[in-house]
Amino acid sequence: MAETEHHRQRAGRVIGDAVRRVVGEHHTRAPTSDPLFSQLNNGLVICYNGSADTDCDTHQIMILEGTRLAPTDQNLREWKRSRILKAGVGTTNAAYGNWVIAQRPVPHGKSGPCFLYGYAVCKVNIRNTGHDYADIYSEPTTRIQANLQSGDCGKARIIQREDNQTGVKWCGLIISPNPSGLLSGTLDGDLNQAGSQTIDTSFATVYDWSLSASTKLVSGAKVWAAWRRKQWVVMASDQCEVAQ
Repeated sequence: MAETEHHRQRAGRVIGDAVRRVVGEHHTRAPTSDPLFSQLNNGLVICYNGSADTDCDTHQIMILEGTRLAPTDQNLREWKRSRILKAGVGTTNAAYGNWVIAQRPVPHGKSGPCFLYGYAVCKVNIRNTGHDYADIYSEPTTRIQANLQSGDCGKARIIQREDNQTGVKWCGLIISPNPSGLLSGTLDGDLNQAGSQTIDTSFATVYDWSLSASTKLVSGAKVWAAWRRKQWVVMASDQCEVAQ
């Protein structure tokens, strides 16, 4: 009987020690080791800042150019395994929908974590308080940008902003892998058949897609453009085409 009680007490101590270890680990474990946090962070990628002299600060935008390792016949096998993207240099790829947001500073010539999709925070130039999306709609002169622009479509949906005013504002964004929708604006000049024209005081450039020969859309017409083959092509207008 005494031996049975002894075993019962010993078992109780063993169970108690195990519970205390588990509880202690729960309270001391870093939150980032939780599997839930690793799932939340899988929108992150490693990106190399290929700029010769421009650093990228936290929450700034880098336009992607591809992978750091370029594919060739000699390194094709290694390129297939490459997981580091390259940004901040070159003009091969269009900017719309093709960017990341730095999670922390990425100096030029260095690599760092960036948000490719999911939730992120950055500055957005709110051009119209009715805009619900943000992106880069025209080709910038530099491949590292301090903020995005607001619009009717884009890779990022604005779910929160610091206030409901126009101007550059901090915004919370849900970034989608596939931007969609139509960009709308007013023509700065006539859009001729097979030609191009800027909209909204040179905010972006749109291209003719379907005008009849020797016709045009006149300056001031509102147009809706879709992203096709790395350019904005006019799909509809609030005015009819007229002769050139």
